[in-house]
Amino acid sequence: MATEKEMAVRRFYEALATGDMALVDQALAPDWEAVPALRSGGGPDGWKKSIDHLRSVFSGLTVVIEHIVESGDLVAVRSRRGCAPPGGGGSSTPARASPRRRTATLRT
Repeated sequence: MATEKEMAVRRFYEALATGDMALVDQALAPDWEAVPALRSGGGPDGWKKSIDHLRSVFSGLTVVIEHIVESGDLVAVRSRRGCAPPGGGGSSTPARASPRRRTATLRT
């Protein structure tokens, strides 16, 4: 059974995959800050702007969570991301493993 922290992380990534901004509000505390800071601004609104930008730039964006590891206050995620090739046609390129480190205060 998934923990509350794991569910928050899944919502964080699902928001990126689907563009559903309500998931951001469910996943992140109002005072959440990305480390390193996002170019789009701070807090959940900054993440929403980043999602809008990424989804507009990368057609057919996909996000697949491969692993989630939780230890105390830390949650690590290994995910794959992919997008449609330039020019639109065809299926999306295979999502590549792209581990990232993030620090977040998650709503639990």
